[in-house]
Amino acid sequence: RLEYSEFSFEAPAGAGWEMQRSADGAMFRKELGSPQHTLVALVTRSTGFDPAAVGYAAYATDPKVFAEYVHAAGEHAAREVADPPRFRTLSEEVVPDTRFGYCARTYQKSEDRGAPGSSVPLIMENWGYTCLMPAVANIIVQIGFSERAPPGEADPSVAQMREAFFQPFRFTNAPPAGTPPVPQA
Repeated sequence: RLEYSEFSFEAPAGAGWEMQRSADGAMFRKELGSPQHTLVALVTRSTGFDPAAVGYAAYATDPKVFAEYVHAAGEHAAREVADPPRFRTLSEEVVPDTRFGYCARTYQKSEDRGAPGSSVPLIMENWGYTCLMPAVANIIVQIGFSERAPPGEADPSVAQMREAFFQPFRFTNAPPAGTPPVPQA
């Protein structure tokens, strides 16, 4: 189990996972038979963001506003940080979710048209949760799992692996259930 001051989680089960760990979380990567068929699992913390400054003032009190912010932040990252000619979004969904607390559940399916070593576009699916730290609304934690594979080669057992990775995630020292996050100065 990997323990951080505000949360803990378990590494993905099974052999072949490579881990990169930092003070803010960990990322795991595994190839499924080829460099074009990969899995990535991650948990990461981000601090100091301010959704209110970009038009989402009710993000800490209205789960729908928080989900809208998570969606907008994802679009910004895809446009400004990622390589737009390489990736094309095919479908996406961002909705409020309470599985881990005050969160937005995300799903995105994209086409990766520039993967090294691949002559065909790969299909990438990303599942995850973006959560406000309990009682501290300017820290977010992202829990994610993705699969990238050639078209038609997605592994049907990924759903079970993904759930096994998500299931043991826990916020530690969380306030009582129902306590809303509080924006910090």
